[in-house]
Parts: sequence; C-alpha cells; structure tokens
Amino acid sequence: MRMVLDTLTRRLPSAFAGALITISAVAAPVALADETEELKTKFAASDSNQDGKLTVDEAKAGGMRRIVRGFDRIDSDGDGFITVEQIEEMMKSR
Repeated sequence: MRMVLDTLTRRLPSAFAGALITISAVAAPVALADETEELKTKFAASDSNQDGKLTVDEAKAGGMRRIVRGFDRIDSDGDGFITVEQIEEMMKSR
C-alpha cells in the first residue's frame, strides 16, 4: 500500500496527493475492522466444538487457508490451538 501511495503522490498535484493520503489513513482502520468482523464470523463457523479455540484441523475444515498456512506463527504459545485474540495480534503486527 505504501509503495502505491508513494508512486501516486509523486505523479499527482499536491492537493490530490494530500487528499489521497488522508483517504488512505481513514480507510486502513475501516478495512481492518471489516477484516476483523469477517475473521470472527469465519472463526465461529469453523470452531466445530464451540470452545472458542481453533485447532489446525478445524481451520482446515472451515476453509481458513491463510490461518492454516500461518498456524504455527499465530499459535504463539505453542499449545496447539489458536484464539481470535492471537489472530488479531498477528494481523496488527503485519
């Protein structure tokens, strides 16, 4: 995103460039909020035993491919399951 903004701001008149930066600053938190709500919905649907935790098998069965690929990184305490909070922490660190 930053590279795109840098390229666009070099090619746009300063008034437009400033507006673009302002819009992106507002849009990023909104996009993260939307992504978080979608995550919570998919997490709940994938949590087959409704214990508030996902195993890698539950994530696979629920079609959460990105979560499955990053499962070991997300499972920061290595207990074999992940929570929404752990996923959110990983999302914030991107």
